[in-house]
Amino acid sequence: MLYIVPVDAVVFMQEMETLRPTLVFTLLFVVTFVASEEPSQSVIDFMNVLNGEFTNIKQVDDEEAQNSPIRHPFSSLTFKPWTVAAFNQTPIMFVEQTFNDFVARREVVVVMETDDGNIRLIPYNFTNNLISGPGAFDLESLNNLSPKDFTYLEDCTIRFSRLGRQLYVGIWPDCKVYVNEKHPGYVLTLTCNTINADVVQKESLEHVPEPYFHIVQGEKFPLPSYLSDFDKNKLCS
Repeated sequence: MLYIVPVDAVVFMQEMETLRPTLVFTLLFVVTFVASEEPSQSVIDFMNVLNGEFTNIKQVDDEEAQNSPIRHPFSSLTFKPWTVAAFNQTPIMFVEQTFNDFVARREVVVVMETDDGNIRLIPYNFTNNLISGPGAFDLESLNNLSPKDFTYLEDCTIRFSRLGRQLYVGIWPDCKVYVNEKHPGYVLTLTCNTINADVVQKESLEHVPEPYFHIVQGEKFPLPSYLSDFDKNKLCS
């Protein structure tokens, strides 16, 4: 998450995880039903762009080589289209975010097109989502979970607007963190090969570094057949 969080927020997020059994009754809502329908081409295009493993390793190496006073931690973002039985054939992505090999975020997001043509993402936490290390989560185990194992924050909405064929800009709030009773937001600029992230309202957070610049590593992940069979544009392939 994609969430891009400052390093000092990671400690706070760890503390939040320990409070989850208490918070789940006040902040989280259990999934009861997610309808499946034929995905729009706009949804498919977005899932081709925000797809793959992205890291800021070049940014980290450049800062070290230049002896820069700004030093970003190593950050990895993974977005993988997947199929989960509890969601039928609703378009979803598995999302994992790490900082220096610490798993800061692991969830699934539902992808949908809004009436005004934008993209809306709904993030869902799931049971035992942080029990394994970076890149070690067994995605097949998601199919062993029932709808009651997935929960979401009602006040958390992620939206993206399309500015070009392979260009999106959006705000992704950090739904687990509150600053002045609000979720801090992160402006993301997406292309097939890059994710640039900057923090909104920096005055509300301390020690926020400069923007993160992520570059895709390796190949994109394939779309599930119920999406790829409808894909007319084949973006980023």
